[in-house]
Amino acid sequence: MPRTHNRTGRSRFDASHLRLYRYMLKSEAWRSLTPQQRAVYVELESRHNGTNNGFISLSVREAAETCNIAKDTAAACLKVLTERGFIRCAKLGSFNYKLSHASEWELTAWPVGKELPTKDFMRWQPRQKKSRS
Repeated sequence: MPRTHNRTGRSRFDASHLRLYRYMLKSEAWRSLTPQQRAVYVELESRHNGTNNGFISLSVREAAETCNIAKDTAAACLKVLTERGFIRCAKLGSFNYKLSHASEWELTAWPVGKELPTKDFMRWQPRQKKSRS
């Protein structure tokens, strides 16, 4: 599709992109993530179009395939992202012989409908190791 321009010479359509804000990248929760967990988060963010938060579909198998990781690793990544507060499962998926559907996810960094973003990851703190005395 050729790009169209308005009367000032600017294109009418912006290229799709996703943003990772500095406050998120500097958070304790983000710094505790492995590269695989970050890749799964970026995949979820890339599926967010601005209006579908809470309905972002991603199965463990899709995450494994698109991020080039094992299925068990993808499942563990989604679990850690949930524990750290980056995502929340809005609808649990299932896989059976008649019907299969992926889980639907909510990104806590973005609003859901008219609700404000919770940004739960900003409140996450690593567990303190117990010292032996």
